[in-house]
Amino acid sequence: MGNFRFTTILSAFSALTVIFAASPAVCDGNRKPPRTAFNALTVFSGEKHSPMSMFNGRFSNEVKVVDVSEKEKEAPEAAPEAKAVEPDENAKSAEPEQTAEADEAAADSSTSSDKDIVFVGDDPTAHILPPDQDVPLRFNKDAPSSFVAMARAHVDGDHETARAYARQFVRYQKNMLFEVRELTKLIGAALVEEGVIDEEDWDGVEQYLNWEFANSREETGAVLKATHEDALKRIKADPNHQAEIYYFFTINSSWARTMAPDVERLWQVAQRDPNIKMVALSMGPLPNKWVESYRNYTGLTVPIFEGAEVAKSFDVAFTPALVVVSPTTKTAYRKTGQQSFQRMYEFVRTVQGKSTEISPQLASVLNKPIGEVEKLSDPNGTLPNGGIVVYDSRASGEDARGSLKRVNHLGSVKRKPKKNDALERF
Repeated sequence: MGNFRFTTILSAFSALTVIFAASPAVCDGNRKPPRTAFNALTVFSGEKHSPMSMFNGRFSNEVKVVDVSEKEKEAPEAAPEAKAVEPDENAKSAEPEQTAEADEAAADSSTSSDKDIVFVGDDPTAHILPPDQDVPLRFNKDAPSSFVAMARAHVDGDHETARAYARQFVRYQKNMLFEVRELTKLIGAALVEEGVIDEEDWDGVEQYLNWEFANSREETGAVLKATHEDALKRIKADPNHQAEIYYFFTINSSWARTMAPDVERLWQVAQRDPNIKMVALSMGPLPNKWVESYRNYTGLTVPIFEGAEVAKSFDVAFTPALVVVSPTTKTAYRKTGQQSFQRMYEFVRTVQGKSTEISPQLASVLNKPIGEVEKLSDPNGTLPNGGIVVYDSRASGEDARGSLKRVNHLGSVKRKPKKNDALERF
């Protein structure tokens, strides 16, 4: 069973896009989560910048949750705007009522033509050429249609169409990676439901998958990978430029502690924008002393509430996770794993439909050290190399849960995900 589970884990990625009826509830301190949306609204009423619209009845209908983590499924793209390969002139003039013999003759003529591609499985003797000529390449009949069209256009000398189909083929490969992750997530849920494996055996698998495949890409030099920019293409901007931010974390997660200063920077941005509401949600009740110590160490000042019930509504299974809601379109976008401020800022601004550029005035505020670790590492009071304004290695497409690297002076962090980083399944 262990080998079967390990093989399943290494064979694919996992993702999940769900539609659900949401009436989330949160509370602060050690108080139990409110059972109704009204109670949740009461809890949040004292917080000026906390999300409100999720609890005032506007989300009583179905809400769509879209996972836009770096390796999640892209929205299907339109076919390339390129001319299709023209059929053979004889085929144009052929009558629909061709006989079977005529069809067979046409097929033989097509495969023997030096203007068409040759498939694996075709009679090799039909393509015997003189020794001074090159034998045509043979293509797999089961290859994706975009690859076949690219090859046929290239053989015909139509390089413009071939390039267009090449781009379509690359998009196909990326979508295939996303789809495999989604199917793997379904398989994992089925393994748990059928009692093949325990629930805890599947915790952390998504993060482990990303770590494994990030290493595989590094070892093999593979360049095909979904990027942060690809993920943002799936977002539809809020027509009213509004956004509600829900940051899910566990207090014992080293990833969450590492990104806490950047979450605080995002909170500072939210306080300056009346169209942004933000709250932090812990996966379970926290003693006040723990919260106080956590704030002193990380510098996090955003309001913190217990958020296990809200996590269920947003299908949050791993932390840290950032959910940004478009209140107008009733769509929630979810990104899982450690994120730099630059990425979180771009994520939120994309949901708002606003520019992702950071003004010099905002950068001067955000580049100041936050939390004990940053302050001790930089006693001069400014982050080197431009601090949060600099892209980290993940901007080139490296997964946020793979090889983790900080953007500022904290240096590189590279380790396997720990089991404690995963959230208990609900």
